[in-house]
Amino acid sequence: MIIATYNIWNDERTLSGRLAALCEEIGSVYADVIAFTYSLDVIPTM
Repeated sequence: MIIATYNIWNDERTLSGRLAALCEEIGSVYADVIAFTYSLDVIPTM
């Protein structure tokens, strides 16, 4: 069984480019299971 996991960061500035790269990667990997994690790191502002 092949499992592929991907981390998706919450920075909206580069989201479209990352999603395009992610779609390309998923198309080239023949995984039985694909899992995503979405990081919601928040940096407090002073």
